[in-house]
Amino acid sequence: MISHVLYRHRRLVYLGAAALALAGGLALGRLASGIYPDVAFPRISVIAEAGEDSVENIELSITRPLEQAVSIVQGIRRVRSKTLRGACEMSIDFEPATDMVQALQEVRARIGQTQSQLPPDLHLTVERQTPSIFPVISYHVTLDAKKASGRFKETADLNDWALLELKPRLARLRDVFLVTVQSADVHEIVIEASPAALAARGLNIADLVLAVDKSNKVGVVGRLDKDGKRYQVLVTGQLRSLEELESVAVPLSRGKVVSLSELATIKESVADKTSVITGDGCDAVVVNVFMRAGGRVTELSLGVKGVVEEMEGLLPRDVVRLRKVYDQDDLVNASLEGVRDAIVIGGVLSPLAILGTFALMPLFGLTLNLMSLGGIAIAIGLVVDDAIVVIECIARHRARGEGRFLAVDRSVREVAGAVIGSSLTTIVVFAPLVLLEGVYGQFMKALSLTLALAIILSLGISLTLMPVMALGPLGGGEGPRQESDRLGELYGRVASVLLRWRKLGWTSLLLVLVLAGMAVIPGPWGGGVKTGFLPDMDEGSFVLDYKAPVGTALPETDKRVREIEVALVDTSLAPEIAVFSRRTGQELGLFATEAWKGDFLVSLRPKAERKATGPEVMERLRGYLTKKVPQLDLEFVQLMQDTLNDLSGEAKPIEVKIFGRDHRALAGAIARARKRLASVPGLVDLSRGASFGSPEIFFRVDPALAARRGVSTDDVEQGARASLLGVEATKIRRSDRLVPVRVRWPDPVRQDERWIEGLPIEKDGKTFPISVLSSRQELSNQNELTRENQQPVAILTASIEGTDLGTAAAAVEKALADLPLPEGAHQVFAGQAASAKEARANMALVLGLGTFLVLVLLVAQFGSFAGALVIFLALPFSQVGGLLALRLTGLPLNISSFMGLIMLVGLVVKNGILLVDYTERLRGEGLSLEDALVRAGRVRLRPILMTSLTAIMGLLPLALNLGAGAELQKPLAVAVIGGLSLSTVFTLVVVPLAMLVFAKKPLHDEAPAA
Repeated sequence: MISHVLYRHRRLVYLGAAALALAGGLALGRLASGIYPDVAFPRISVIAEAGEDSVENIELSITRPLEQAVSIVQGIRRVRSKTLRGACEMSIDFEPATDMVQALQEVRARIGQTQSQLPPDLHLTVERQTPSIFPVISYHVTLDAKKASGRFKETADLNDWALLELKPRLARLRDVFLVTVQSADVHEIVIEASPAALAARGLNIADLVLAVDKSNKVGVVGRLDKDGKRYQVLVTGQLRSLEELESVAVPLSRGKVVSLSELATIKESVADKTSVITGDGCDAVVVNVFMRAGGRVTELSLGVKGVVEEMEGLLPRDVVRLRKVYDQDDLVNASLEGVRDAIVIGGVLSPLAILGTFALMPLFGLTLNLMSLGGIAIAIGLVVDDAIVVIECIARHRARGEGRFLAVDRSVREVAGAVIGSSLTTIVVFAPLVLLEGVYGQFMKALSLTLALAIILSLGISLTLMPVMALGPLGGGEGPRQESDRLGELYGRVASVLLRWRKLGWTSLLLVLVLAGMAVIPGPWGGGVKTGFLPDMDEGSFVLDYKAPVGTALPETDKRVREIEVALVDTSLAPEIAVFSRRTGQELGLFATEAWKGDFLVSLRPKAERKATGPEVMERLRGYLTKKVPQLDLEFVQLMQDTLNDLSGEAKPIEVKIFGRDHRALAGAIARARKRLASVPGLVDLSRGASFGSPEIFFRVDPALAARRGVSTDDVEQGARASLLGVEATKIRRSDRLVPVRVRWPDPVRQDERWIEGLPIEKDGKTFPISVLSSRQELSNQNELTRENQQPVAILTASIEGTDLGTAAAAVEKALADLPLPEGAHQVFAGQAASAKEARANMALVLGLGTFLVLVLLVAQFGSFAGALVIFLALPFSQVGGLLALRLTGLPLNISSFMGLIMLVGLVVKNGILLVDYTERLRGEGLSLEDALVRAGRVRLRPILMTSLTAIMGLLPLALNLGAGAELQKPLAVAVIGGLSLSTVFTLVVVPLAMLVFAKKPLHDEAPAA
């Protein structure tokens, strides 16, 4: 007997359960943690920086050679490039199955082969796009200007402290991948040459650079053995102070010299600002911490807090302030709070299955994140299903007076097939998820794999530990008990009536299905479920991107952005804002950024301390700021959503791409498209698409005029560069750092347009005004040249507000259906709307394949197509119920809710198997079909209702969770609750009626006699 075997090995079963629990507890403390799974993004970014070169030159000399080099790498799906002033930014998207480590090596190798064709001073960055390139923790460091003294007098001093003291301490933490320091102020010693003094002595800036460089030398010239020791012999003229710099001798003709102080003003200063960094409206230094792949954000956060607190103790109080702007651990804790509640509930019901799942997760490369923990939370109501069926059956047999061993033996034999089959159907329905590609596919795989592990463990526990426990002291006393089942008796009477009036039953079922279907499917009657892509989250932080008109100077951009800072610190407008940092001329992540662009990173107060959600705060600020600073293009997006969008390559919900041959013609087409979309309801944050207006002053050198004076174009360029941008002559050592020394003209001179027109160019002791060698032109060019797969493209993007993604996408396509395009041009609708459409098609394929696999499993279990068909007739009610729940709660059909519809296939089939399996057992004992159906319904009613209610109650915390991040699992939970609620009721009606039509003969008797 099965019961005797289990009892004989009961100690082994208990030890196995204890070992599983212990392994789970140990694994839980060691698993890597984060918001999302470790997702492999098939994308590589290339940033090429080339100083201040023009857009056209960058495109011809850098962008196109790089495009041609990388385009022949295997597995590439798309190459998109953006050419800016002095830089090129390229995104290379690969097929999802590509080995990205190998791809990165190949891309670097191809670029290396092209290096000889590229400018010699080009700075290249080639990196994979992974979550590690975005910070998980960010602090800003500010200085109280009124109390500044001693070591800390200006923001540049904070930059030195952050670089030399704070950064090294943070970089040593275990899970740190990278630490960056962003500052607009960097110490520099400036030698401002006097135009009059140089002209009087026949000198130029190059002479000063050479004199300083030759003076600041230190070198080893030999060694000497003396008194048993080896001495190193050095020659040095190393400069250590401004006074020593001032005394540097600059040679004149005929052996004369002049001190540098007579030719220039030497002072401590900061490098020319190319960006502005602020914190809470004050000039600041921002320190960003990036986490390595597989790290634990909680441990990293604790480590960073410890370092910051220790370093704060060494700083002058009330002078320097460190403030946390963003910590992903806060979002992790807030997001997982509701999931933990559900897991705690499940831990009480089935602690072993939960702990066992944690033990198995490392074997499958799973980490603790919203998706894997969501899978466990979703499994809470499912892992006890098998145990409920086994225990209920044992209790029913014991109530009849059977002994423990007999009751356990008969119960295991009675339900084992149904329990195994129903659990397998829940698992195999997820098998086709391996076909899903992209970010959402990897997200869903993490959730479904965790769920499958929990269900497999619960199946094993239900068929081993539960029977063993029933054989022990917890199995209850001996002797028969009176069994009262009023609900079962009521169902029996109802079922008898339905079976007699079967036509009325079928009519009622079809009517309910049609009416419910009309409520969820769009049509002439209106309505329908909304559609979306990934669920939106209230993350508690957001990014505000801004863009001034093309060519706006940094001070002017800063002036306009300061108005945004005033609004963000206004507690009457946005009391939910806790802290923010701002970048102008820089951005979060790996991007090339112009001086008129930047972003804010805004953190909100904890959810319990604010009344509005993150999206509501963004909507309020959008309405205010678009009126307050109409000169700026604004875009609001939540941080993790922005990160995922950037990594996946689908940055915006709506994206319209127009391909053609001429950038200017495409810019005109995009402008017309934007004008049309401005009136489409629900579209916000429309970009300007292709933009012109980048102001440039050209000094076009006349080769003939220059040649007659012995001057080349290179001479003109180098001379003008030294005069305007300056030349770094050397570096002076200051304690443990090197400070650059730059030689240039004074600001009043190099910022004077009239002086620039007569800018002196020196060659072989002769000086010529630049106007004699060249002609001056002022042009307005396109500031960005965008290409995709080596073809010019103009891109228009938009976000949505107050509508769903599907509705907005349909409205955009309708508005642009007859848009006039330049000759040879064509438009493509992309962005998240296109990805969502593709994802729904893929999910529908997964649903179909999963349903087919379940059909195969049912046919194998019952040996009959009729049995599978009987059970499958309840599926439409589950799908309609899930969609109806989404419609009633206002949630869209997105990746998460579609996952719920897939899960419903396994859950509904599970209930059907319990009913059909027992009906066939009763028919095998000689009962008629009608009597077997009524009795099976009465007996299985209790476990079906118990398992369904348990699943619903297990999902309820996720469906009602109001914590940050709850939106990820909420659509799935709502869909499953709605579908399971409706299908449970109709399974008890559909299955008996369908058995009368399709299974009049026993299911296992279809094979012909031998």
